[in-house]
Amino acid sequence: MSSPFGSAGDGKDFPRYEPTNHPEDRPDYGLPSYGSYNAGGNAGYDEQPQGGVGYNGPVSATKAIGWAFRTVFSNWQLWILGSLLMLAVFGIFGAVVGFILASNGDGNAAFTGNIFSNVITQVISLLVSLFVMRLALFQIDDLKTGWSYIGKDVRWGNTFLMLLIIALVSFVVMILAVMVFGGAAFATLTSADVQDEDAALAAAGTVFGILAVMVIIGWLVTPLYKLMPWFAADGDSIGDSIKKGFMAGKANYMQLLLYALMMFGLGIACIFTLGLGLFIFAPVSLLAEAHLFRQCAGRYVQA
Repeated sequence: MSSPFGSAGDGKDFPRYEPTNHPEDRPDYGLPSYGSYNAGGNAGYDEQPQGGVGYNGPVSATKAIGWAFRTVFSNWQLWILGSLLMLAVFGIFGAVVGFILASNGDGNAAFTGNIFSNVITQVISLLVSLFVMRLALFQIDDLKTGWSYIGKDVRWGNTFLMLLIIALVSFVVMILAVMVFGGAAFATLTSADVQDEDAALAAAGTVFGILAVMVIIGWLVTPLYKLMPWFAADGDSIGDSIKKGFMAGKANYMQLLLYALMMFGLGIACIFTLGLGLFIFAPVSLLAEAHLFRQCAGRYVQA
């Protein structure tokens, strides 16, 4: 279509601007390149370590516990129902074992059976820990974590070995401490011919005092090894798990102590719910510990 006005008002068309191959003729000239819509100029979710960028904020036990509560209620189909199912299974197992032992009149057989059942329970608990620790880490990485994630990509060997090492070392240290500091008191209590009631009471007080001191020392030392199994569950080797776990525990000692204290308080509060709060407390403590581990390790966590 011709223009009614020319450059000189004579009704002739203006000269047409023909396209060229100059850079300034491109529609995106002068604009930054943002990459495709899917990438957004950054690495995708799966390309980031642990599914996202590493955590570089301050380590916070309250943040971990708050996230755990929100997650338990938002994904209640997995965590609350799973907690109910697990407690029911352990309850049925304990009831069956108790019935079998009670129906056996032989005291020695009952004692042996009780030891055997305790060992089996501890082994089952250890194996269950491998599943739920990995599941908690999946929950941090993927909001869609559900029942299908159970048993997926579990680090069986290193995690099991790390938990076993900690359990054995703790047991040996406890036995040695009792033998060194409370050997005489235990000998008095277990003596068949003890006649002095005052001596027996004094020995009992000594034993309970030693146990109380050991509990306090254990609480103070726990942060130094608490994170080691989590490093193993997250894919680190045994050596790296011990080294990184100790260093991370040392660097974040106070927050780990605060976490233990807050969990103790929540556990006491469960008593006033007639035990019903355990169905929430159990998954909350697991998820909060996983979140706190990721914070201490500087790895991906959800806000």
